[in-house]
Amino acid sequence: MLTSPDARELVYKTRYGDGEDLTTAIVFAVAAAKGIDPVDVDENLYDVVDVSAIETLFRGSDYRGRGERSSIGFAFANRHVVVRSDNVIQIYE
Repeated sequence: MLTSPDARELVYKTRYGDGEDLTTAIVFAVAAAKGIDPVDVDENLYDVVDVSAIETLFRGSDYRGRGERSSIGFAFANRHVVVRSDNVIQIYE
């Protein structure tokens, strides 16, 4: 069972660009948080979460234009990842 991000330690935070591949951004953020090379991340992101659904959710709708914010969190490579609609990725230990 995952604990709330509030109960975990934020170890890395980054922004992803509108045109940037979200899958790559998440894997690179987790690797940076763990201090490893992205190719050494020991889990396949597509086995954990539907990244295209996240992209559709945040990029298919104009959240920023309406002033709305949303986020989704999931466990990946022994970290808790939060992807926010304001182009922020947070990694918790």
